[in-house]
Amino acid sequence: MTKIHIKNISFFLVFIAIVVLFVYVIRFFAAPLFYAILIAAFSYPLYQWIVKKLNGRERLAAFLSILLLFVFVLIPLTIIGVLLIRDSFVLYSTAQSYVGQWVGYVTENFSKLEYLLPQVVREQLAVIDWKSSAVQAVQTVTNFVFTQLQNLTKNAVGVVGMIFIMLYSLFYLYKDGPRWVQKLIEYSPLDDGDERLFIKKFITTAKATLLGTLAIGAVQGILGALAFWVLGITAPIFWGLVIMLLSIVPVIGAFIVWVPVVIVLMIQGSWVAAIFLALYGLFVIGLADNFLRPVLVGSRTKIHPLLILLSTLGGIAIFGFTGIILGPIIAALFLTVLEIYRKRYI
Repeated sequence: MTKIHIKNISFFLVFIAIVVLFVYVIRFFAAPLFYAILIAAFSYPLYQWIVKKLNGRERLAAFLSILLLFVFVLIPLTIIGVLLIRDSFVLYSTAQSYVGQWVGYVTENFSKLEYLLPQVVREQLAVIDWKSSAVQAVQTVTNFVFTQLQNLTKNAVGVVGMIFIMLYSLFYLYKDGPRWVQKLIEYSPLDDGDERLFIKKFITTAKATLLGTLAIGAVQGILGALAFWVLGITAPIFWGLVIMLLSIVPVIGAFIVWVPVVIVLMIQGSWVAAIFLALYGLFVIGLADNFLRPVLVGSRTKIHPLLILLSTLGGIAIFGFTGIILGPIIAALFLTVLEIYRKRYI
């Protein structure tokens, strides 16, 4: 091995070690940086328009762009969060006050459902202490809600800090983003065409996934809240917001909310309301997801709906909330690599 080879190997070992160390140092800020990149990719046309109106004053344009986003995005999200927390406390108080009544409903009316079950199942269910199980189930759900609210309060300072980092990063992404992208292309050993294709896929998939998810969530949340309001269910706005949040999970998101409500209505003997909500959930809320997701996400990203489902669920499992967007992005980049491989090597 020549001296030049030893120097090259040594340099790349040091290079890799420093890169790994740098990533390790900033790893806690990966989420706000990722969101800042997403927001910059979405709103960069707005920033460019403001720059033109201000005769090229980039710093002022970046500040005004962030201010507009804060007013029209963060403030509405904060209001939604306040409504969600308020109704959560209402539901928690209601649950604590009426646990005994709910247990009575279960104990008294469960026999109405037993005839639907096979004899073997009925015999097994007869030995279960339904009162204790019902109390434990209700307490588990309400305690979970209360614990999450406590954690949200405790982590408020951390959330504010992450938002500050995101906005601070966004300022420089507006101002210096294109130059950073060009530098990244220059440093990368890949062909310029491949790099630009990856960047294009990243932006296209991120936009389609985020906009599609928000649109689907809004539609399903409104439809769900409307149904709960018509049926007189407590806190319809809260449940609409929950459906909106859970609709990020394709196919099964809203299902998680309205199916338990149907079961409760059946136990209470409200068969008409239960049947209405079941049909409404399947053919209105459910079809909204099945119709809108392929149109808003699949058609723009050119990703099969099955792959969208798997990548979204896998992304959530690995990356948490960020995986909603990151999962489909990774899937799109994977398909892009396969396409480049097919064109060049097959």
